[in-house]
Amino acid sequence: MNLLTIKAFGVDFDQTLVESESIRENAMRMVIAEEGGGDFLHEDYLPTMTELRGLAVFDFLKQRYNLSDSVESLRSRVNEIYFRDFNESPTLMDGAAEFLNMAQELEIPMVVVSNSSESRVRNGLSKLGIEHMFEGVVSSDHLVGESPKGKPGPEIYLLAAENLGIEPRQLLAFEDSVAGLTSAKRAGMRAVYVPDEHYSP
Repeated sequence: MNLLTIKAFGVDFDQTLVESESIRENAMRMVIAEEGGGDFLHEDYLPTMTELRGLAVFDFLKQRYNLSDSVESLRSRVNEIYFRDFNESPTLMDGAAEFLNMAQELEIPMVVVSNSSESRVRNGLSKLGIEHMFEGVVSSDHLVGESPKGKPGPEIYLLAAENLGIEPRQLLAFEDSVAGLTSAKRAGMRAVYVPDEHYSP
């Protein structure tokens, strides 16, 4: 890869830049225990990351663990715990600090590209004291139209390149998920896979 053709980095937020999946998994574990569903298995968490979206996640948990609460309420309870615990103490992924310092030394602009809300991303960056390192945040909030799409669609990465004033091929993406890698590649970008041993497929 020729870094001379790269003018910016697009960095995923969850589980690439900051630890989040273990917090979400623990939130599900707590709610399932409160419902009397027993021990939540890690192997049952993985489909909620890769195969299921929205309420389908909580319908899966409801059926799998024979939970009495509605899927809407399960989602609300899990999200309440998740956002509370994440906002209290966001943590950088291993190697993220070194990566950010390297990018600054090379004077390569960076933008966060995330399916999460902009407010959540900015709150995490601010609490970690690294918001100043990024040119901006491109989130699913910014996708407009009748059927806005985040990753794995290309729109979010195309918007990131547009906001930076560069061609898509000049942005290098860093992603931990298949959806993120697919999004960047569909946008005509190169991508670096940043796997996590516990959560990446």
